[in-house]
Amino acid sequence: MCNIPFSIIENPWFIDLIKTLQPGYDPPSRQVLSGTLLESETFHTDPHGNSLWTFMLITGSRKEYLLNLEDLSNIRHTGEHLSNVIEEVINKVGAKKFVAIVSDNSSNVAAAHKIIDNNYLNIINVTSIVKIDKVKYIVRCANILSKYFKNSTLGSSWFNEAIKSKNIEDRGLKTYVKTRWTTVYECVHSVWRLKDALQHVLENHEHEISNQAIKTILKKRGFFDDVRVISDIFKLIKKAILMLERTYTTLGPRTIYI
Repeated sequence: MCNIPFSIIENPWFIDLIKTLQPGYDPPSRQVLSGTLLESETFHTDPHGNSLWTFMLITGSRKEYLLNLEDLSNIRHTGEHLSNVIEEVINKVGAKKFVAIVSDNSSNVAAAHKIIDNNYLNIINVTSIVKIDKVKYIVRCANILSKYFKNSTLGSSWFNEAIKSKNIEDRGLKTYVKTRWTTVYECVHSVWRLKDALQHVLENHEHEISNQAIKTILKKRGFFDDVRVISDIFKLIKKAILMLERTYTTLGPRTIYI
């Protein structure tokens, strides 16, 4: 919310502010805030305390349809029970018509996702994509490059020089922030977009770069081809997530998109 990371809760200045307002209050850690407390707050109920779950369908043409509004007050919200409810919706429409399921990542929903993944191999679990070893490696390398050329005095100087030399429109390299899904795309895409500048730095300053990891990444065969492919994949995911986040503001947190 408001693009404020959960880590702010552990910032000394923020803690001082809280202590000024309420000296006896000890703020939770960011893990507790983003986990236990967030899950308890996002458990969606109506004014009568009923547990409501919304199932939305998004088509390839980006049209949205409300498939089901389920009152799950009378069932246990375990992964197994939730997967049964999700399966009923999938089977109602037809399993072969689905590409992916997107929802929050609370523990019970994550457990339901695993069951659906095993039962329906054609349906993508979007949250699992960044866990694929090859994707994790490319994202990590992109983040390493971004941090180096943003934080290193020499690296930043060489990089800016390369941008000017290549007449590239400079929107800068982006780093990946774990609490913001869309920054995965922004990070990887920025490396692809500034590929010529990065290669220019390697060609002209290879022997001056003291960070061996940077040289290894830039010299790795096929690295930028992999970056391009992953960037294209995450571009589609980013668009879907932004569309879903806009819908979240009106339908509440217990929404599953399929």
